[in-house]
Amino acid sequence: MEKALKAGNSKTKKQVVEKALEMYIRMKNQEKLLNLWGKIEIDEEAYKYSDLKLI
Repeated sequence: MEKALKAGNSKTKKQVVEKALEMYIRMKNQEKLLNLWGKIEIDEEAYKYSDLKLI
């Protein structure tokens, strides 16, 4: 726990646990996206990249 407190610049154990849970959720969401790799086909002709507007 001490290593986690120092590594994450956290002041409390609660902050360490919350950060760990947020990281776990992000990792699981990324895993779901990776599982979709190759299963979704995108029609590149129908999608115009030039229509994207960067803010």
